[in-house]
Amino acid sequence: MNDLLHDLRQKNSSLVNGVHRNLEKSDVRAIAISFIDNSGIARAKAIPFQRLDTVLSKGLLISPVLDTHMVNDVPAPNAYSKEHEILLFPDIESLSLVEGDPGWAWVAGSRFNFDGSAYELCHRNIAGRLQGELSKIGLVARISFEVEWSVEPITSKASKEGKDTPNVLEGSSFGLARLVDVGAYCLEILEDLEAAGVGVNEIFPGFDSGQFKVSTDSYDIVRAGDVASLVRHVIRIASRHHDLRASFSPTVSIDGPYNCGQVRFVFQSSGKNLFGAGSEFAGLTPEGEAIFRELISELNALVAIGAPSYGSYLRFAKEQRSKSKRVAGLINPSSSISLVPANEISGEVGAFGRIGVFDQSASPYLVGASMAAVATAAIEKLRSIGSDTSGTLVDLGEFEDSPSFPTSVDQAVEALKGSQVLMDAFGQVFIETFASLRVAESNYLQGIGDLDATAAVRYRY
Repeated sequence: MNDLLHDLRQKNSSLVNGVHRNLEKSDVRAIAISFIDNSGIARAKAIPFQRLDTVLSKGLLISPVLDTHMVNDVPAPNAYSKEHEILLFPDIESLSLVEGDPGWAWVAGSRFNFDGSAYELCHRNIAGRLQGELSKIGLVARISFEVEWSVEPITSKASKEGKDTPNVLEGSSFGLARLVDVGAYCLEILEDLEAAGVGVNEIFPGFDSGQFKVSTDSYDIVRAGDVASLVRHVIRIASRHHDLRASFSPTVSIDGPYNCGQVRFVFQSSGKNLFGAGSEFAGLTPEGEAIFRELISELNALVAIGAPSYGSYLRFAKEQRSKSKRVAGLINPSSSISLVPANEISGEVGAFGRIGVFDQSASPYLVGASMAAVATAAIEKLRSIGSDTSGTLVDLGEFEDSPSFPTSVDQAVEALKGSQVLMDAFGQVFIETFASLRVAESNYLQGIGDLDATAAVRYRY
């Protein structure tokens, strides 16, 4: 048994009595244990409440083959997989009651080999390990995901029950009228997220018809991954209550809507915001500038993690983002990566970075893990060779070393395989397995045509 599993079991043991009381008080009878696989799908096993203690001690058997499955559940050709089953352990610190689903609780799970050693393809454990590496050099990452989704009426159910389905498919971008039409729906989401312990900052209609967004508080990268998964779970349940079906796919149909998964991030050291407490460009500290430079340098490889699906590039083509040479910007939401600097109103705590090209076909754990790896590499490089004064970030919008943006999964995957930073952080087994699956999946979806491809994955993520 490795330290990671030992620590998880010890933590669970210290929390289990309080969890028992809360679950009994709330009449919880079943618990869904969830993880995210290499195709970006949230998988789960459910247990009766009475089995919780046994599962906390021994885990659940689960097939590692899921990590070789493409989004359509067909195994990718020649994909690596363990020969034997692995173990799924819940982390009950993440356990949340879901008000909209009485009798149920949700909890994030981590996976281990049968002998208790680390499973190379467990996204949550990878995120925890790289979060630990960041901590060793004195840094803390705080990130949040903006969850964007699109809904359509479940007309057959609404018609059968004689209900009028809210006309959520009409109205203006960010329109108050649209918010009025679905006020009860949005309120249920807010209340259920609050009850689940998730801090909500905003909820509002998006640009496209039937589209909505919710942004949450920032968390460490493991908890942020848990929250992103939980938020989608809550939205699906609330949508069903209002005769709606939610899609988180980057390309819901070939003519839209298109859903993003913007990530906001801050790196701190000794309580200081590295993006707002300095005297460099726009309030960056030398460490903050080094991190931003490295993120821009590694952007194409990061896109393979954060926008990894065929639908991601259909969205890019429609938005013409891939044709833009401007990948970085200052307070520019249309930029691939941007900096929102400190100002007189918010002070240094209000500064943050933002990557706008990611979407929800990605694993949020891998997104956070990859950003932590890049930040760690940036600080180690800065401390070993000192600050690079040859290319001060005078204008992020015209950053001279901006790479051309990937136009396909294949191009992004090649950048990922060529990134020594991410290869060192994730390991060769993970990179090769992830890359081969995503390329095979993209080739399959491209082969069936864009119309069928978007329909095939519309409700998978």
